Amino acid sequence: MRLIFKDPSRREVRLAPENLDDLWHLHNLIEKGDVVEAWTFRTRDSREDDKLRSDKMKKERMRLALRVEDVEFAEFVDRLRILGRIVGGPEETTGGHHTITLEADPRQDIRIGKERGFQDHHYARIKESVEAAKRPILVIVSMDDEEATIALLRQYGVQPMANIKGRTGGKMYPSTSGADEYYGSLFSALKHARPASAPCIVVGPGFAREHFLDFIRSREPDFMKGVVTEGTGQAGSVGVQEALKRGIVERIQQEQQVGKDTQLVEELFSEIAKDELATYGKKETREALERGAGRLLLVTDDIMRKPEGEDLLRLAKQVNTPSHIVAVTHEAGKKLQALGGIAALLRYRG
Repeated sequence: MRLIFKDPSRREVRLAPENLDDLWHLHNLIEKGDVVEAWTFRTRDSREDDKLRSDKMKKERMRLALRVEDVEFAEFVDRLRILGRIVGGPEETTGGHHTITLEADPRQDIRIGKERGFQDHHYARIKESVEAAKRPILVIVSMDDEEATIALLRQYGVQPMANIKGRTGGKMYPSTSGADEYYGSLFSALKHARPASAPCIVVGPGFAREHFLDFIRSREPDFMKGVVTEGTGQAGSVGVQEALKRGIVERIQQEQQVGKDTQLVEELFSEIAKDELATYGKKETREALERGAGRLLLVTDDIMRKPEGEDLLRLAKQVNTPSHIVAVTHEAGKKLQALGGIAALLRYRG
């Protein structure tokens, strides 16, 4: 989430949602009676003669303010729907009902006003979503044997972190002392730039990226957790953009997410088979969270958008139990969905 404006009187904020998590935060932030304002599309009410009827059906982009009556996730699509009565906008629209549909788009901002003012827990939620946006999604190293660029992929774009020049003595001699010096400088910069547990992809042409990963394995093998590599035609900043345009970064992220989902769901089923540290179902999972037995809450992404999913995610946060969203687009998600889409790994059995 990006915070655009915060009213000192605590009555108004302007925010830009950047991902699905931000829409979930907005769902919990916006309450009945609030006034929200955003860009939307609406058919103008024309009361003129019949020759304007064709124009009547055309939807126009306009800025409208609504007095909120309901807020809901649109099922099966990553959108937030805000329903209410129009209290601001073109004169002919005022008083009517409308639905503003928000997507995770940093170019789409929303103004939220609260007559009784924003409370501390409202600001805590906004702060949490803003801080999450600062954390990198992925670390990218784009290199050959002459240069390397380290960049962080954040929700709002790519942030260059370092450019390292190589002194390898030529492409035919990748294991010279010059190469070791180059790889050492690059590894030092990467350790500084990569936050703990952040996934990392190393791209570039030729064999330099493989030699660099061998260099890391021989010195700090634990650092290789979450590191993958793939070839590109270019190195440096151009190679970073190539990886983004070709969808390499998106595919690697999806593969890593599927791998994490699969690992956790398999662990869940293993514990269920042994009748040990796992439970599933809305009632059973809630009871486990309430007595402090939950180690990790698992919910599918479709359940997350529904009231029971939101309620459990909120409860997990209150009792300091981590949660993980599992996509239903792959086999692990379908297996969890067959259990009702809600489960938990446990610290102990109650």
